[in-house]
Amino acid sequence: STQRVAWAPGFGGRPFWVDDPAFDLDRHLDERFLPTPEQEALDDLYGELATRLLPRDRPLWDLTLVHGLPGGRQAAVVRVHHAVTDGTGVVGAFTAATGAEQGAPVPECRAPAAAPLDRRAMLAEAVAGFGPWAVGLGPLLRDGVRSARRSRRFRAAAPDLPGGLTAPRTPLNVPSGGQRVCATASLPFADLVSVRRATGTTVNGVFHAVVAGAVRAELLERGGDVTRPTVASFGIAADRGERRWGNAVTPTNAALFSNLADPVERLRETARSCQEAVELRRSTGVDMAGRLAEASCRLPALFRRVFADSWPRVAGHVVTANVPGSPEPRWVGDVEVAEWWSFAVAIPPSDVNLTAYSYAGRMNVGLVTTPEAVP
Repeated sequence: STQRVAWAPGFGGRPFWVDDPAFDLDRHLDERFLPTPEQEALDDLYGELATRLLPRDRPLWDLTLVHGLPGGRQAAVVRVHHAVTDGTGVVGAFTAATGAEQGAPVPECRAPAAAPLDRRAMLAEAVAGFGPWAVGLGPLLRDGVRSARRSRRFRAAAPDLPGGLTAPRTPLNVPSGGQRVCATASLPFADLVSVRRATGTTVNGVFHAVVAGAVRAELLERGGDVTRPTVASFGIAADRGERRWGNAVTPTNAALFSNLADPVERLRETARSCQEAVELRRSTGVDMAGRLAEASCRLPALFRRVFADSWPRVAGHVVTANVPGSPEPRWVGDVEVAEWWSFAVAIPPSDVNLTAYSYAGRMNVGLVTTPEAVP
């Protein structure tokens, strides 16, 4: 991306994507050397980079080449703002930038000529867009009422499905600062598939059962309440195409049955709740979250900042993502992409974020959190 965000005078709540006439690739590249070759040192670097804000005066991404890994390997750490793309878009961009075979030519990408920034034109566009935005509130309100009715009918048949600010806080949902910490782990994908087949569930359900077990262990270690289920918030992709940018996910909440000591029972109940959560969101409209966000501009973020540390209940205790990636290794010319991890964002009050990407026979899980939430 060679575009950055800009605001029209008087319309600070709704930014525009504009070409960056001063785009300079060198401003987006960095190089680091690990002090030790252990994975923990790389995880520490992930945490350091996750703490840094992307400068708003340039396109919202950068790349850090990391040396010092075992076996002569290198890590390419790409940071990209969630406003640019979501997990599905990341898969599309990764696939487009790599090849399925060794030696495959790297696709060439040329930046288009930048158009000059015209704030008067942006202001005119913002003013012109106000009318259609106001007119669109009527259909949005109508569809929102219909969606709420469908949700009530669905929840009547799934009474334990969480929703809204209904979950009591846990030791994972505490006031936090600006520091972030990261960790990585890998699970054999074939093992998850075997469990899925043996239990008649889904890979997504098995993954969330693993998360439920981890949450239970963490709460037991810290004296938390394990007498009731916890809640995971995750996004559902509205498309499965080859999109390389943009956001097309809608959030939903599922119960993690971390209150159940038996792992098989915990798996079955958690997988059932995940399936119900997906069906609920598809029945109420996967586009509703995007339409509401478009209409409300920055209001949700404002309310989150005000109430994140004070509201007694939360929408979810942890945030998760499970994104299917390439089953085979990808290549950049003659260089094999041996591993691939992804981290999302840790946003109060649910500062524990687990992002899983399947890649080359593994399910790689990236944890980003705060030291306050997970000491």
